[in-house]
Amino acid sequence: MGAGGPFGRRGGPNPVIARTTAIVEAGGVLGEVACAPPLTLRQVQSEARDRCELRLVGTAAGPLPGDDLSVWLRLRPGAKATLRATGASVAQGRGQDEAAALSIRADLADGAELVADPGALIVCRGSRIDVRVELTLGTAAAVEWRELMVLGRSGEPPGRATLRWDVTRLGRPVLRQFLGLDHGLDHGLDLGLTAGRRVLACALITGPAIAPRTVVASATAVAQRIDDHTLLVTVLDDDAARATRQLDELCAQAQAKRTSRRLGSPTAGSCPVHFCCSLEPMSRPIRSDRSMWAQILTGCPARSGSSPAATSRRHASSKAS
Repeated sequence: MGAGGPFGRRGGPNPVIARTTAIVEAGGVLGEVACAPPLTLRQVQSEARDRCELRLVGTAAGPLPGDDLSVWLRLRPGAKATLRATGASVAQGRGQDEAAALSIRADLADGAELVADPGALIVCRGSRIDVRVELTLGTAAAVEWRELMVLGRSGEPPGRATLRWDVTRLGRPVLRQFLGLDHGLDHGLDLGLTAGRRVLACALITGPAIAPRTVVASATAVAQRIDDHTLLVTVLDDDAARATRQLDELCAQAQAKRTSRRLGSPTAGSCPVHFCCSLEPMSRPIRSDRSMWAQILTGCPARSGSSPAATSRRHASSKAS
C-alpha cells in the first residue's frame, strides 16, 4: 500500500506518529473512536448483543522505520469487547534505520471483558520494532490476549524485535516480561532464546473465573501459571499456523478442571521428583523470566544435567519451607 519509494508513503526520514483510541461502554456500545493510519478501528456486527466487535485494519504501510504507533482501548465497567485484526502487519526497514514502536494499551474497569488478537507481526529483514502490550485491570476484569510474531518472511533472515508485557490489576503487578529477539546477526536466530524457531506465539489469559495450571507440552510449548487466576502460554515453532493450533490446544489444556489431587503432586507420565514436570500448578513461582525461559527450552532440570538426588533434596527443602 502507498506510494513513493521502497517504503511506501514514507521512509525513515519521515516517520509517522499515530494514535488510535476507542472507548467501549456496557451493552456493546462503542462510545468513542478516533483513528489515524496506519491503524484504523472499525466496528462490525457481533453475534452477542452485549459485546462490541472491533476490527483492526491496516490502512497504510507500516510499521516503517521510526514510526511511533499506538492503540488505546478503554472498557467501562461491565463492558465486553473483542479486538481482531483483518490481516498481518509487516515491519520493514533497511538495517540502519531507527526502530519502529508499536504500543497497545487496554484499560479495563470493574467487570469488563476483552478478547484481543491484534494479528501476526512479520519482522522483515533489516527491520527493527519494539512492541509493548500494557493492560491495566480493575476488579473482576477478564482478558484473553494473543500475540504472534514471525521473524522474517519465508526464506529470508529476520529483523530485530522486542516484546514487552506490562500487566497490572488494581495497581499491583501481574506480569512484567521483556523478550529481546535481537540477535544482532544477519543470518540465523538467537538459538538460546528461540531454539532456532522463527515463530513466537503467546497468550495471556486472566480473570476471576480462570483456574490455570502449568502444562509443559514440549521444550518449546509451555503454559505457565502466573498466579491463581492468570496463565501465560508460549509456543515456539517454524510455522505460524501450526504454532497457533498448538497455542489453542495448550490454552484449553491449562484451563481444564482441576482434580481433587493435592497441589503439586506428581501426575501420570510426569517426573516423581521434579516439581517443574508436574502438570499441576507449581508449588512455588518461577522467580524470573530467565528461569522461565530456561525451563521452556530445557524442560526438567534433571534431564538438563542436574543430579536427581540433589534436585530431590532441593525439592524437599522447598516443601519444608
